Amino acid sequence: MLVFLFSKLGPLHKFQTFVSDTTMRIDHPAAHSDVALVEITDYDYQSLFRRESPLDPLQLHRLIDAIARSHPQLIAVDIDTSPEKYRTINLESGWPPIVWERDVERIPENEDEKLKLTDRVLGRTDERLFESSGVPVFFDDPEDGMTRRYTRYLETEDDPAPTLPQAIFMKADRPRSTEPSRTKFFIRYTGSIDETRRLRQSQGTWMSASELIERSERPEWSESAENHLRGKIVLLGGTYGDDDLHYTPVGRMYGVQIIAQVLETELKGGGDRAPSKAAVMLLELFECVAVVLLFHAFHTLGFFRVIGLSLVSVIIVAIACSLLSFGSLTRATTFMPVLLCVLLYEFAIEYRAEVVKKLSTVGTPEPAD
Repeated sequence: MLVFLFSKLGPLHKFQTFVSDTTMRIDHPAAHSDVALVEITDYDYQSLFRRESPLDPLQLHRLIDAIARSHPQLIAVDIDTSPEKYRTINLESGWPPIVWERDVERIPENEDEKLKLTDRVLGRTDERLFESSGVPVFFDDPEDGMTRRYTRYLETEDDPAPTLPQAIFMKADRPRSTEPSRTKFFIRYTGSIDETRRLRQSQGTWMSASELIERSERPEWSESAENHLRGKIVLLGGTYGDDDLHYTPVGRMYGVQIIAQVLETELKGGGDRAPSKAAVMLLELFECVAVVLLFHAFHTLGFFRVIGLSLVSVIIVAIACSLLSFGSLTRATTFMPVLLCVLLYEFAIEYRAEVVKKLSTVGTPEPAD
């Protein structure tokens, strides 16, 4: 009954979310990253694109060309280029491989809904462009609206489609998996968005669009020591307006910034697997039964020994369930709250009779001789 209650209402599961979110907030971004960001900021949106939406294709071509002159390993464009006006963008022969955003006809209402993809990239219906594109869709947790998970493939009305991070890895010849699985993983956020941006700026792996255009026009830019985009996976996306903002455990982020976090998560070996609620509930039932049986196996050993052995069993069982469900040791806190509640219940039942007996003798006069 406790497991069913916690699975439905989730009061103690918030403890696990709090622990994991806090860990990510106090963690520090890696000192080195293969991912660089070029952001179209509010200032760039005004000065370069004159607040025109969809973005001016001539300026977008100019910006992509500036990135290409920096000699990155790959360019990923997190901008919707499905409108007809983008047919004017020519793919230059000297450009590195480019992965394009492929948008959806409408944002899905839930995770089970099949997506309908737009039939154009760069304003064209071209299978070669479709093969070099990915879908930038994230699903928020229903409990608090936080973006914590990602997947490598998405279910569409046709075949499974790679997400934008997966398409980037495939184009860069570093795919984590080419199997079209919809398994969800947790994003390993690190630090606040401000801390991450400051670190990228100090590394030279974050630039605004106007700053990059200015630098790339210098004759010596491509070979300059200041060119930290060389050999990187460079993400180009917008950080203006509120349409693409998401709530995350480390603050509000734009879609392109979350994609950078997903790429870095994958580069570190991938995030923890996100199991279904049914799988977690079944494991909780199993672990609760295991802890109850172990408690009754220990209860003849004395009160303090029972406490120590029961707490050890809770930790071991929680770690085992974390490995089985998430593929990681770090999610043991998902299972510990329910186990501790069950353990307290068992202690109350087991030692109730002794406690009542001791209380009943308090203040009772001894029988006369």
